[in-house]
Amino acid sequence: MKHNLKKNEILKIISEIKFSAKRDIEPIIQCYRDKSNWIDSQQPGFWTLPRMIFPEIDGLARLRYGRVNDEGSTKDSVRFMEEYFSRPEYKKISGFLWYIFRLGLLHSHYPKEINILGKNRGWGISFRLTGKEVSMHLKFFNPINKTNLILDGEDFYNDFVHAIDLYLLDFQKIDKEKELMDNFSVAYVSMIFPRSEMELKRKSFLKNLDSNFFS
Repeated sequence: MKHNLKKNEILKIISEIKFSAKRDIEPIIQCYRDKSNWIDSQQPGFWTLPRMIFPEIDGLARLRYGRVNDEGSTKDSVRFMEEYFSRPEYKKISGFLWYIFRLGLLHSHYPKEINILGKNRGWGISFRLTGKEVSMHLKFFNPINKTNLILDGEDFYNDFVHAIDLYLLDFQKIDKEKELMDNFSVAYVSMIFPRSEMELKRKSFLKNLDSNFFS
């Protein structure tokens, strides 16, 4: 297996990741607006989009910064959002968003709440049925007390796609090209390279793996 990918190979892989995300997520967005797809007249759950997008950010961050294992995934993911999500708010609250939505929705059914400066800071996820309503993305439902930060599902998705485009553009910058290619290559190889049985059994939850099951 080769360890140094060519730039055109890397760009193709990132573009395929982008297309895969679009193919998975955009039908969900269409479903929100098509009442014939609603169950018992209930709109699909707003939590679907962040549940799908945050893991993709995690994977892209691993490739961007050359991480070869799961250690440091949150730090890299927040860094990726701060670097490539272009709205200025992301520079300030990406860590908060990751904690509230990614860790909450993927490790439990609910986003997390947190107390900051003596006040409980909640969350809200919105979706504009026509796409023409005023967006509340990254704004507060209660602006006076600054509680309940709103994440608009479609805006967050669009910001995510735009972030991939910015990441792709970075490969055209001479001062970044080598670093990006080296990081991507080492992380990508670690992603796709098969793990050994011995390595699996070092994981506490896999230590009793019965290899005969696969024979």
